[in-house]
Amino acid sequence: MRIKQSIEEYLKNSTLHGARFIVDKDASWLERIFWCICLTASWYASWLLIKASLAAFENNAISFVVESSYRDWDTNFPAIIVCESKNMDRIQEVAEQLWGADHDFTLEEVLSEIAFFRGESYHTVHECGGEDSTTTCFYSNFSYYAQLVRSSCVNAIRSCEWNNKPFECCKYFQRMETELGICYAINSMQAG
Repeated sequence: MRIKQSIEEYLKNSTLHGARFIVDKDASWLERIFWCICLTASWYASWLLIKASLAAFENNAISFVVESSYRDWDTNFPAIIVCESKNMDRIQEVAEQLWGADHDFTLEEVLSEIAFFRGESYHTVHECGGEDSTTTCFYSNFSYYAQLVRSSCVNAIRSCEWNNKPFECCKYFQRMETELGICYAINSMQAG
């Protein structure tokens, strides 16, 4: 009998919503059953959510770490990374090679979006996607077209000097693939 009184006392004073209605003397048996079902269903749903969260943590954990490799690197010279921005002269030159002088100029925008991707592809989708797509669009081997447009190290970096002494740029600047495309880096651990 003491256990039953303890459970009733707990449910009466519990902060669990609806728990007090299960032991309320003024509530009908139908109300008590209703609140008992609601409370049991919410406990079960909570258990399912906790179980799914635990499984997600165990199988798909994401780690956030702070990059600290720079602390093991002693240098007085900063890392320099050179990335080519949108080069419309080069895009026009390559477009004329691919499609001739009288090509559709929106294809230059498509070529620009592929070679200098900035997170959007408006012209590529509108000109090359759907039923009214341009016949001269390309649908594969995008890296080939991007490299046609992108400048080589020799064309991107013309002269280099350190302490008033010139040096051969492309001997020291390493090619590096980034989210901005091909860049060239010197004195960078990421460039190799």
